[in-house]
Amino acid sequence: MTIELCQSLGYIIQQRPYKNTSVLLDILTRDHGKICCVASGGRANLTRWQGVLQPFSLLQLTWQKRIGLGTLKEVSSCERQLLWRGLPFVMAMYLNELTIHLLPQGQGDEAFFFIYRQLLGVLSRTHSVKAKVELELESQLRRFEYQLLKTIGYELVLDQDVKGRAVLAQQNYWLRVEHLPEHWPVNRPASIGLVCQGASLLALKAGKFDTELEKMDAKRIMRMYLQFYLRNRILKSRELFKQFKGV
Repeated sequence: MTIELCQSLGYIIQQRPYKNTSVLLDILTRDHGKICCVASGGRANLTRWQGVLQPFSLLQLTWQKRIGLGTLKEVSSCERQLLWRGLPFVMAMYLNELTIHLLPQGQGDEAFFFIYRQLLGVLSRTHSVKAKVELELESQLRRFEYQLLKTIGYELVLDQDVKGRAVLAQQNYWLRVEHLPEHWPVNRPASIGLVCQGASLLALKAGKFDTELEKMDAKRIMRMYLQFYLRNRILKSRELFKQFKGV
């Protein structure tokens, strides 16, 4: 029987014990999307991979491909291990949780891998998160969330309304999950969904936020969509973020 070996750059996004001495790894790879592999003997003392199988570190991986579950054969670190702590750690944990819960096995592409890697790089260089830096990081988080939904087939249509007309920056629009934006009268409350300015929708579509209102609306919009697709699952990283923020 021919053994198919695969190679790719990748990041470990989750690991958990498997049987007696092994570890089960969820990995985001550049060339094969999200995969699941067994690292045999990964929990034993003094194994050759001890200290390498860490999250948030770029790895070169070789694994034996099988249906459903692969077997890790070789792994090496491509960069220096960093000490993650504080809000940058919580934000990086948030990326992993979203990827674990929303990205199916075998899905993912180079564009999503690139934005994940880029955002991890920014977080790794952020030693303390001050107010101005936090706002910029949140803008990049919105781009990551948007790209993730696009990758799994739920790209948001934010530049066209329900009647096929172009969204206008100065108009108000009613947003609901799995519906196109609908023009909305000023000062009329919505019982479900959100009401936002067209400028905020266009900013989220472009991934570029010029005002604080656009950033705030983008956060509200993405939270609504993510809660729907997460089926209201509670993320540990969000709970930790609340503790850091003191709320």
